[in-house]
Order: sequence, then structure tokens, then C-alpha cells
Amino acid sequence: MLDHFLTQEPEGITLVLMRHAEAAGPEKSVLQPELARAEETGRAIRMKYNRVATSLFPRTAQTALAVLAGSGSCARPIEAEPDLGSPELAAEITAPEGFRDLAGKVGFFAAVRAKHTPKDARRFGVKILNALWDVVWACEPGDKVLVVSHSPMIELALWAMHSFGDIPEDYRRFETLEYVFVSAWKFGENEVHFVPVQKGVAIINPPTT
Repeated sequence: MLDHFLTQEPEGITLVLMRHAEAAGPEKSVLQPELARAEETGRAIRMKYNRVATSLFPRTAQTALAVLAGSGSCARPIEAEPDLGSPELAAEITAPEGFRDLAGKVGFFAAVRAKHTPKDARRFGVKILNALWDVVWACEPGDKVLVVSHSPMIELALWAMHSFGDIPEDYRRFETLEYVFVSAWKFGENEVHFVPVQKGVAIINPPTT
């Protein structure tokens, strides 16, 4: 399944755009069983990462560290990008009355489309895609980048990559630890071309010792 990404052309950059592991408690920390799932998911992806980017929420960094451990990648500084998820952005997205109740039924991306104006929904998508642009622009050709974010940030970014047109059904809702491979290329002085390629699923029941 991953042959394309393991042998990608050197000028391309590969992103693994992943939703964080499930978190609980007042601090929204990732619990040990979920860290084990994240580690096993990282092992299953079989990719060595050159860079790691997360949102400002600790659960994304906790997930990233577990995925790195599973992949066998060396520990490295994690770059926190506010537009991949911050308290301010989350508050703005979830502000409309009834948003969270609707999101629990239809998913966060569908809730954004239903509860926000088209202009605002696209604005969120542009903001998140620009954050990915910053990540990619700092990369070297051939880099492989783990990006851990949230729903609906991932879905909004994919929507923006499709020029805010129709997107595949499986790109419209990401559960915890689901991910998508995205190829990216830099052109000229400030252009990045993103191509979503394939969605992956998390390990459901990691082996126990």
C-alpha cells in the first residue's frame, strides 16, 4: 500500500496528516491505551519522519511522540502551528449554537458547512492550508512530515486542496488516529501544490505484552 510513498520522487514532500488520539479528563490528555494505538499505527505506516508539526493542544504532541516511537523515527523538536489548532481557532469554529451536538451526529466538517457561512467555512480552510504551506516550505525535497491535527481542521484542509469543490466521502470525516497521505511540491518562490493520495485507518486493537 505504501510503495508509492516509500519510493517517492526526491523532489516531492510527503505529509502524513493525522487526527490525534482520543483524549480524556480535564487536561484532555491521551490515555495509555490510546498511546499504544498511536504507537502501533506509527509502526504500521512504516515511515521515517524528517519533521513533525502539531497544533497547540498537548494531545497532538502526545500523539505525535507515540507515532514517532512506533515508526522508529528519532525524537526531534515538534513544531507547534497555531492554525493547525488553537484554543482561539477551536472556539471560533465551535461558537455557533448547537454546533457540538450537530457535530456529534454528522461529523465536525459537516457541522462547519451547516453552521457557518460559505465564506467563513472557506476562510477556515484557507487558514489551515496556509499553515500546511508554512510546514512544507520549511522542508527539503524528499522530506517526510508527520502532521497531527484535529477534526475538522484536516477535512477543511482537504476541502481547500480540492479548491472547495466536492471531496471524496471518506475525506469528509476523520476519526481519531485516521490519517491521509498528501504529496506536496514546491514551485517558484511561493507556490505549493498539494495532492491528497490515500486515506489510512488506525490500528484498532494493538497487540498487548
